[in-house]
Parts: sequence; structure tokens; C-alpha cells
Amino acid sequence: MPVRPSIKLYYDVVSPYSYVAFHLLRRYRPLWNFDLVLVPMFLGFTLKNVGTPPPAFNPVKVEYMRKDIGRIKAIHNIEMNVFPNTFPANTLKAMRLLHAIKLQGSAEVLEDATAKLFASYWTKGEDIASPQVIASCVDGEEFLKAMETQQVKDSLVALGKDVVEKGVFGVPTMLVDRGDGKVEVFFGSDRLDHVAWFLGNDVPRAKM
Repeated sequence: MPVRPSIKLYYDVVSPYSYVAFHLLRRYRPLWNFDLVLVPMFLGFTLKNVGTPPPAFNPVKVEYMRKDIGRIKAIHNIEMNVFPNTFPANTLKAMRLLHAIKLQGSAEVLEDATAKLFASYWTKGEDIASPQVIASCVDGEEFLKAMETQQVKDSLVALGKDVVEKGVFGVPTMLVDRGDGKVEVFFGSDRLDHVAWFLGNDVPRAKM
């Protein structure tokens, strides 16, 4: 009996392309009939492990990203600021929160908190390094307390190494399990047409 396809999305909320991938995968989920599995990670740990400098510190890349994100907004009808004033923000605490939810909460709570953090940063332009902004993205105190534990902190550091072994070197990365034993890794929100092809679906176009 075939297994339902799944897409693991590795992301950090500091990444505009992670926001795009998250938004579009939620849009395509009912059309492509797959399970979306969120894997929040701190990009800084992974870049250090693979020896890659953050693209946000390269002024040439940043200028290109400004233009690129403007095109993406128009093509896919996604609400987002080109760059928040605090870009690139330190998202270590935000990603600790999401990692704590991943470890101790439900998939629904993780998706909701992820959506709120992305919106806080990429549509409202809020400072997601702020404890107040982080706290506003989740109900109750449970996960806010959990994110400060040594267990969660150490686990997030370890994840930064573990993902490299799975072929992850940046975000967004999608680990796509087709359900028939075939698994492929795709990097970048601009590879969703490749994901569609791999899953045997119609390739998404600009106008859906």
C-alpha cells in the first residue's frame, strides 16, 4: 500500500526564502496531497558547520535579494516586506522556541507559531529577537520556559550538525519522501517546480 508523500521543510525565520517556501507549501499542500513536516533550525549553526558565510553579510547578494523578493511578491501574490529594518535579525531565541515546540508540542502548534513568527518579521517588520515579540507568537508559558532549558539549547546545537549529514547546507531545504522509497533533497524556494515534478504533480505556475 503506497505511503502518503511527505515534505520536511528545514527553515529559519530569518530567511525570506524560508518564508516563501513555508507559504507556498501550505498553499500547495491540499493540491499535492502531502504531509508537511516542519523542522525549525538555527541557520547560523549549520553555516558554521559547512563553512559558509551568511549571505546577508554580502552586500552584492543583499541587493540582489531585494530585487528578487520584490519579484517573488508579485509573481506569487505573497504579502511581505522586502526587508525588515532589523534584517538580518538574531533568531537564536526564536528558533529555540520553535525547536522546543517541535520537541514537546504538536505539529499544529508548531505550524501556528511558525506562521506567527514569519508574519511578525516579514509582514509587520517586528524585531523577532525581542522576548515580547517571541512570547506573542505562542499561547501560555510552557514552551517559553522549555526554550530556556539546557536540553533544548543543546538539542538545537546538535541539530545544526545532524542536518548537514542529511544534505542540508542552508535554508530553505526540503527533504521530499515520495512514499515509494524515493527520497530527494531540494534547496531553495525556487525549486518547488522540481518538487512538483518529483511528486508527479503539475508544475506550479505564476498564476494559480
